[in-house]
Amino acid sequence: MGERSTPVVRGVLTGLAATVVYTWTSTQLKKRATTQDSVQPIQVAVALAGAPEEGDPARRRGANAVLHWGYGIWGGLLRVLLARRGLSGWRGDLAQLAVFWGPWRVLALAHKPAQRADRGQRRAALLADFGKHAAYVLTARFVHDRLAGRAERRCSDH
Repeated sequence: MGERSTPVVRGVLTGLAATVVYTWTSTQLKKRATTQDSVQPIQVAVALAGAPEEGDPARRRGANAVLHWGYGIWGGLLRVLLARRGLSGWRGDLAQLAVFWGPWRVLALAHKPAQRADRGQRRAALLADFGKHAAYVLTARFVHDRLAGRAERRCSDH
């Protein structure tokens, strides 16, 4: 594999690993939740496109999976870009969380405005959403740093 592909491969692998952790965390939170306040990527995409929400459930699940994993891979590539700009450690975590979670919150709120849930339920939903994305970001840091360390050792061996 050439030098140019290494950061891209690192970003894709980082995104895939972090998305696995995000998905697992989300599943665990849903099992424990008394209310489901999750917005699926396909719901936001359909709302932004102005398309009707009905359709073949299998196609919707497939499109949702593509958006979910694609967003996760994009987040892994983002980690590589942040690292190349010198943002690593907790600074990289904050930057990634701001760029990765911030727009998602805005899109999710635009699609599903706060309902008549009490303040405690809204706070719990926000904390759960933050927790999933924080798990993603911390996993992305761990995986990226390990892959980057291996890549740097290989380059210095030559």
